[in-house]
Amino acid sequence: MAVVATGGPEVVVVDLQRAAPRVRVALPVPATSVAVAADGTQAFAGAGAAVSAFPLDDGPAARAGEPAGAAPAGAGGAEPADEAVALRTSPDLGAPVTGLAGSPGGATLFVAAGRQLVLLDARDLRVLRASASAAWRSAWRARAAAGCSLSRCAVAASRSPPRPAACCAA
Repeated sequence: MAVVATGGPEVVVVDLQRAAPRVRVALPVPATSVAVAADGTQAFAGAGAAVSAFPLDDGPAARAGEPAGAAPAGAGGAEPADEAVALRTSPDLGAPVTGLAGSPGGATLFVAAGRQLVLLDARDLRVLRASASAAWRSAWRARAAAGCSLSRCAVAASRSPPRPAACCAA
């Protein structure tokens, strides 16, 4: 599975084995970024000044227990169906979300929101830390000088098996 931000008020879940869209998940505002949890069980979408999370199901057994109103995409490239899921949403982060990356262990979600880096608990989307302190900004400047970035952490975490860069381990 892959999750794609459309730039509109939805994300599309793509079945990579069939190379076809599977479902659309409606969001309250346009999606600007997405990430998938390290274990593949949930996806995150940056939309406006918050992050929304929703479960990803995989396989026929999981589809059998899907929420009411969900339907798989039709075969042969048909439009994906709207997914009826209960979104979990983070508190307002104070600025538009422009990037997301999960930690390799899956417990933390790194969120670029405006000019700050916010760490969210991936399970309940509560804020663990924001980049407000000078010490925290200094630590991330040092990581950036070492070549670490949100996108590098996201790429490292997406490999199978995950091979996190040393600077992304936090």
